[in-house]
Amino acid sequence: MVGKSPKATTLRRNLETTRVPISVPVRVAHELLQAGHRYLDVRTPEEFSAGHAPGAVNIPYMYRVGSGES
Repeated sequence: MVGKSPKATTLRRNLETTRVPISVPVRVAHELLQAGHRYLDVRTPEEFSAGHAPGAVNIPYMYRVGSGES
């Protein structure tokens, strides 16, 4: 059953507890997406526009502010 593997359950529990993003294998990422989690895409807006996972949220790692990049 999607989203019910022991590894996905453990990763989901850890994320809910710590609120710290983690890197996971593609299979587990798919299970988490099916369970209602979202992808955080930190690429530039141009890269995001070129293609991204359905439902992904784009928040660039480096973003421009009035005085330059932060």
